[in-house]
Amino acid sequence: MIVAACASLASRERLLERAVASLLPQVDAVICYLNGYEHVPDSLRHPKVLYAILSRDAGWRGPEAKVWPFDADEFKAVPAPWDPGTIGLTFDDDLEYPSDYVARMVAALDARPGSVACVHGSILTEPFVGWRVSRRCAHFAAGLAADTRVHVPGTGTLAFRVRDWPISIRRDHAWSLADDPAAGIFALRRGVEVWAVARRPNWIRPQRVPQGSSIASQRVMAHVDEVETRLLREAGPWPHLQVPPEMQERGAGLRRPLLVRRRA
Repeated sequence: MIVAACASLASRERLLERAVASLLPQVDAVICYLNGYEHVPDSLRHPKVLYAILSRDAGWRGPEAKVWPFDADEFKAVPAPWDPGTIGLTFDDDLEYPSDYVARMVAALDARPGSVACVHGSILTEPFVGWRVSRRCAHFAAGLAADTRVHVPGTGTLAFRVRDWPISIRRDHAWSLADDPAAGIFALRRGVEVWAVARRPNWIRPQRVPQGSSIASQRVMAHVDEVETRLLREAGPWPHLQVPPEMQERGAGLRRPLLVRRRA
């Protein structure tokens, strides 16, 4: 079974419709968490949409809601908990996915059993100053010549087998706005390799997002980068990873790869 899950915001209903439409033919089931929605959009009334959950019924969960359906401790609805062989995909409501997206992601998982796959991903750099500046990024819209191991996956393009990714929101993902760093830290602690897949440029396409229309911007928290940076620094040491030329060019001005060391 292949299950795709996302967290959306009410101001992005039309974006969500296109994102879901791009994935529906490729998966067995879709789950959407609807932060701030007053109703379930008509576009989600489809046999493959197992759950469309309103935040007024289950609480504001922000971006962490995209991993909530795969948390066996928290998500109790039938048919969850999923079979261990179930493939989970977390996706973003502001992207449109190509028709071969799921097949390519599943092939990446098959190629490296026990790993997880992504399209958007980051390699942290040394000296580690902060999450926003101390990294090279394989951006989802950019090409990548070869599969590349990264430290932090973009959770809008993440694929995994449930047995390899037993994430707990309370234990592993408690700080909602640190969505991607939390996923990278979880992978590091579990010894799970994260691989960004090779692809042509613009394989995944962004949608135009209304200004200020992000889940993070709706939950104002001071020092977001400071918290993300602290979490990543305290989780280290991180392994040395080779940075491909494409990532170096986009990360001009950043330092050599290697990484964050644990505080004494």
